[in-house]
Amino acid sequence: MNFSDIKEDIKSFADDESDMIFEKDGTILFTRNGNDEHIRVYENEENGAFYVETQGITLSYRKYLSSYLAKLEIFANKLIEKRGKIDAYVDGDAKLLSGHSEKIDKSLTILEDEASDFLVAATKLTFITADAGHGKTALLKEFQFKQASGFLKGENKYLFWHVDLQGRELVRLAEAIMYDLGELRVPGLFYSSILTLLKRKLLVLAIDGFDELAAEIGGLTAVGALSSLVTQMENRGNIIAASRRTFFDTQDYVKRTKILQRSLSNDCLINEIKLQPWNKDEVTEFAGYFHDNASNVYNELLIELGNDKNHPILTRPFLVTKVIEGMQEADMSASEFIGAISGPMEGISTVVTAFIKREVIKWKQRDAKTGNPYLTFEQHLKLLQQVAYEMWIERSDKISVEEVQLITTLLCEDEDIDYTLQPMIINMVKSHAFLIPTNNNDRKFEHEEFKNYFLSTYLVESIKGISMNGHSKNLKKFLSISQLPDSVAQYAFNTLNQYELDVHVIVEKLSSIVSEEWKPTYLQTNVGTLIPYLLDRQTLSGNIEIDAQVSYTSLIFENRTLNNIQIRNGNFINVSFRNTTLSNLIFDNCAFNELRIHENTNDITNVHIDTSCSVDAIVVYRDGAVYNSIYSPTIISERLIELNLRRPNSVIEIKKIKQTTKTNKIATKILNSFHRSTTLFKKNIEEDGFYSQDRTLIFNKIIPLLEKYKIIKTVDSTASKQANSVAWRLNYPLSDVFEADSNNNSLIESNLRNFWLDINEES
Repeated sequence: MNFSDIKEDIKSFADDESDMIFEKDGTILFTRNGNDEHIRVYENEENGAFYVETQGITLSYRKYLSSYLAKLEIFANKLIEKRGKIDAYVDGDAKLLSGHSEKIDKSLTILEDEASDFLVAATKLTFITADAGHGKTALLKEFQFKQASGFLKGENKYLFWHVDLQGRELVRLAEAIMYDLGELRVPGLFYSSILTLLKRKLLVLAIDGFDELAAEIGGLTAVGALSSLVTQMENRGNIIAASRRTFFDTQDYVKRTKILQRSLSNDCLINEIKLQPWNKDEVTEFAGYFHDNASNVYNELLIELGNDKNHPILTRPFLVTKVIEGMQEADMSASEFIGAISGPMEGISTVVTAFIKREVIKWKQRDAKTGNPYLTFEQHLKLLQQVAYEMWIERSDKISVEEVQLITTLLCEDEDIDYTLQPMIINMVKSHAFLIPTNNNDRKFEHEEFKNYFLSTYLVESIKGISMNGHSKNLKKFLSISQLPDSVAQYAFNTLNQYELDVHVIVEKLSSIVSEEWKPTYLQTNVGTLIPYLLDRQTLSGNIEIDAQVSYTSLIFENRTLNNIQIRNGNFINVSFRNTTLSNLIFDNCAFNELRIHENTNDITNVHIDTSCSVDAIVVYRDGAVYNSIYSPTIISERLIELNLRRPNSVIEIKKIKQTTKTNKIATKILNSFHRSTTLFKKNIEEDGFYSQDRTLIFNKIIPLLEKYKIIKTVDSTASKQANSVAWRLNYPLSDVFEADSNNNSLIESNLRNFWLDINEES
């Protein structure tokens, strides 16, 4: 740090950075919050530290910046007063994955280590990943409170600030930060001030709420804003980002996103914290807050859930906490509150049903003559369904109290509820168990999965309408508004399975509304989300034909059983076939940008990806990790046949390549490590048992050839110094490297072609 850096820091806090005076002796004159400031900055020759003289006192520069300019003690108090701590917080396990190691520890411990470990000359970006309801937000809030309390006691050197985007686009991150500052009533901080505090390691920013669904279909707005923020931090400071697991896994963040590869410095280190499902210890600990015999509570739940220790209601914090709280409030046993559940997908449905029934009981008419509830179970469901739908069409996660009351008024009129009861119902809806107040006293669902469940009930009615009378207007409007969460489709078809639907009619209508679309909306992708659920495990009379430009994305085919289907003109984006059963399927004139196959988890018979289809890449997984990536068109054609995804007798005859050499297989294994990290560490190869039998070949032949043809380069970065290991990075996109194997295209880079020629020589 030098005087020029300090000048830039002070500018970020000044009311007007153009109205500042800097003298050669270190004197700085500027205006702050309407007051003129006169300070002198000097460097201590003995220790090289900078100090600030102001108003007759001398402070270290760091103390002046944090306490005098930023007033972080006020910030910390605001975080404690307005955000508070999580009641009955349970610290579950998490796994830290970095470029050169992994470890499992308690979530708070790992998060604290990641947030506190500042790199010397690099920005560290740490993703917290988990499925919905696994406690990402709870962890961030709890750590925020812990750090703020420690900061006021002088135990911590930085503040941790959790910014919840609440559906706002990450591309407007600056507005989100300033909005949050406004809610906290923190005075005198600008966006430029926040950047300074981040760079000076006085603040760690936690961004909660990526648009994972947009990321799965290639949206780069979230990534672009994050790249911009990292660039503005100038290789300094730490950022924590909470994300759904599907965003991180499906997008292959480090490997796939061109904008990150282009924008981020080589010295941006990217790590991942994976929150682990709860086990008996965590459930018992939480139950102990409410029940004297917590072990009995766990055992009762386990029995009701068919002795399935991996049931979502026992492993997902959001669900199990709601069930235990509900049991305590209703003074019920597990069997009374939750009942026997037949399948994992009924978890949310069971919790929602139990809570609505509880509300029906609590909302009792005080008229002794009838004892009728104010609203029946079905009326509560309609009310919450309409609230969720209004949020959906407004693309918001919250709704005003006035809107909720208007919806309630209309419901009372539609249901012909006694007018004398209506004022009480309209008043009580303000404190509905499912609708909690926001900071602005609006209302929102306590968790997005509640909102998704009630949206699914609207979807159920719309699909039933198509099956019975062919009307698709409501469904078309619903699907065109925004990206449909997968869980909405899951809940909807879990309910629809009990009805006899005319699947042929529904598919025909879904295809037609896509074909008729003239203004681009979310229809293509949302219909692509619905179709696999609709056709899953259906015993169909005759083939189903889907001929429309439908987009199928990501994990939508995982765990599905599909048969007797012909798909034309479909667009398959990063589609994964894991635990997928496919029989009698034809894909005609479809586009696969990347087809993900998980070995030993599929049952594929009589499936034909026609030669009219384009397949850009095949990624083969083994034991959950990338085993092989194929980009060469020649090898893709052969691999499709081997995977039972193309009939050999209908393939244009291609020149058979020679048997893959052992060196080729090991080189492919090494190169595939760049799928999940920008950097390959020598220490990984030396210590990882995955390479134990191949190290001599790797170090004596493969690495030298990669260096000879300039496919990799040695890097000297903060991460490599921390790992105390030689490290390499790719000079070419990984897809280009693999495509050069057995591809004689004259446009292929000569270095890549010659590398594979040497690799494919028999040893």
